[in-house]
Amino acid sequence: MKIALVVDHFQGKGGAERLEMTLAEKLSTDVFTGYVLNESFNLAHLKVKTVFRRMNSPFIRYFFQRQAFRKIAPELAKYDVVIYFGNSLDSAPLLPKTTKKILYCHTPPRHIYNDREYYLSKFPWYIRPFYQFYTWMYKRNYEKLVKHMDSIVSNSVNVQQRLKKYTGFDSVIVHPPCNVKRFLWKGQKDYYLSFSRLEEVKRVDLIARAFTKIPDKKLLIISGGPELKKIQQIAADSPNIQVKGWVSEEELLDLIGNCIATIYVSLDEDFGMGAVESLSAGKTIIASNEGGFKEIVGEGTGILLDETTPDKIAQAVQSLTPEKALAMKSTCIKQAEKFSEENFIIGMKEVIESL
Repeated sequence: MKIALVVDHFQGKGGAERLEMTLAEKLSTDVFTGYVLNESFNLAHLKVKTVFRRMNSPFIRYFFQRQAFRKIAPELAKYDVVIYFGNSLDSAPLLPKTTKKILYCHTPPRHIYNDREYYLSKFPWYIRPFYQFYTWMYKRNYEKLVKHMDSIVSNSVNVQQRLKKYTGFDSVIVHPPCNVKRFLWKGQKDYYLSFSRLEEVKRVDLIARAFTKIPDKKLLIISGGPELKKIQQIAADSPNIQVKGWVSEEELLDLIGNCIATIYVSLDEDFGMGAVESLSAGKTIIASNEGGFKEIVGEGTGILLDETTPDKIAQAVQSLTPEKALAMKSTCIKQAEKFSEENFIIGMKEVIESL
């Protein structure tokens, strides 16, 4: 059976990129993607074809991206199954019925559904009518294209419910995979860790502000993104906070394996693969009590915050001592096994075989 993956882009080392890479490896698929940035994983061992170059403007990119992904339809028609990730679905209506089409939904596009008003508020009043037209057109096209799917998979209960609420589409759940043999306990040093992308919705600034209030606790931030300078400014006068930016894969594994605990406070996180990776290394979690974290952080594996503020984060850090975190080690590892690569591949094979 010939399988192809169609991915918007590879532009970082996040959970979505890792999932797509894992599926391509395990099922020996070909990959069609918009572009691959140097900051992402090394994909040299995979069969990857890029179809357009990156453009900074999301509005301009949207139109060029649609055309680029339409043009690969003749190539995709040669495959038995095409699995789409993200929003680059434009080839779907052009494929024969014999080619089965699956959408793996990390989330329905936030900027046209649940976060639309938030993004709209970022524009000056005279730009908003154009943005409203853009999102209306995007929404209409997205839902029209999703109707061509033979099956839809959501990565979590949270995303399944969100997809149903905003589009009416039903889906099955296959949780993203974690290589539980790769993220390992290596010890316990004296720092807490954040490795979420530095984007506004990840709210890493709240974590940094929390640690300015508890100078006796160390925080290490190992990621990059548009909020990097903001985070650096918050941490500038706090020697207990170190902002390292992106690190190598080897260093990432070492830093996760040696921390006291990891912290995630993303706004309505779709799933939260970083949290699963932490659990796999026997590391307990402090997370906001919303989104996918509610599915990941089980009893005895961490602290869920009902209020996501610097003060509440600081209180949680102070209460989660190294001794308490160490006592949760075995429970964390057991919880992570629910999200193993083996279970993910079994789930995806079941979806493919059901078509």
